[in-house]
Amino acid sequence: VHRLLGGINWVRPTLGITNDELAPVFDLLKGDDDGHSPRTLTPEAQQALDKTAEALQKRQAHRYIISQPFFLAILGEKVQLYGLIFQWDTSLKDPLLIE
Repeated sequence: VHRLLGGINWVRPTLGITNDELAPVFDLLKGDDDGHSPRTLTPEAQQALDKTAEALQKRQAHRYIISQPFFLAILGEKVQLYGLIFQWDTSLKDPLLIE
């Protein structure tokens, strides 16, 4: 749950999702400190995850603009890093282009 929320929280502003909308999912972090303990997904948390998935699908990009430079972002913590190759075009409604 912690990793999932970390990833969602990183893209949340781009997706237009507020912390309040994700509160039911963040509530899953409360209680037992053991990250491997089972959690029960509430209907409200499922709704929040569904909204996030829908926003991700709408923002998904499989294109690039040859005249724009590519950028590389290294994300994560020391143990597990992720790379994101992207372009940024401010002339578009959704300026993030993910390759």
